[in-house]
Amino acid sequence: MRRGPRSTHADHVTRDFYRRLVGDGTDTSPHALHHTVRELRRRKPDRPHIWAAYVHAGT
Repeated sequence: MRRGPRSTHADHVTRDFYRRLVGDGTDTSPHALHHTVRELRRRKPDRPHIWAAYVHAGT
């Protein structure tokens, strides 16, 4: 039986995105998501099913 909460890639993306967005105030949401996904892609280049679905839509 598994104990405690399970950390997922989505959890990491969410935390990193908001850290970048509110960190020093220089990242806009598209840039924060871009850099977050780029870092995940760097760590898991052979697993596009993990990072390819993150898309920013809007202005």
